[in-house]
Amino acid sequence: MTAVAEKPKSREIKFDAVQGPPDLYLMDPVYWYDHEPSGPPHPALVVGINMGTSLQLAVFRPESQRYVVKDGVKFCGDTTLVPNERESNGCWDYHPRVKAQVEARKQFEALLVRLGEKK
Repeated sequence: MTAVAEKPKSREIKFDAVQGPPDLYLMDPVYWYDHEPSGPPHPALVVGINMGTSLQLAVFRPESQRYVVKDGVKFCGDTTLVPNERESNGCWDYHPRVKAQVEARKQFEALLVRLGEKK
């Protein structure tokens, strides 16, 4: 029995290609897409955060019992992602749990700013 991850509903988090992937940590779950984000997503874990705008991912594909390491994988919404990179490395998108954590951190930081705790 093969399981394919559920396709995320939206890509609401903005990505700044100059600053790199925001709020991602090692072993965070993400979705990896082979070639086009319109296809089925595969679950993956962040195993490396590269300098610049790409990640190293351990991708779990349904046809294999092992993971495949993909290096140089850029965010699906990254404006610097060119078709050749997408063909060879695929692209990644946020897992819903990580999106919720990112949004909670942003709201907490905004609250600290309003309370004068952070500038």
